[in-house]
Amino acid sequence: MKAGDTFTPDTVRSIRPANGLHTRYYDDIIGKIAKQDIKAGTALGWNLIANE
Repeated sequence: MKAGDTFTPDTVRSIRPANGLHTRYYDDIIGKIAKQDIKAGTALGWNLIANE
């Protein structure tokens, strides 16, 4: 993803073992904006999600 792209079900998935955000935040993340470029397979953290 590039900075400014929107998180969608096509760009976010749960991978085990979990090192990023818990899956309980999935619905909270969808529709949010990427704060910076994110390489595929990167564990998602709140630091990568822009505050709206």
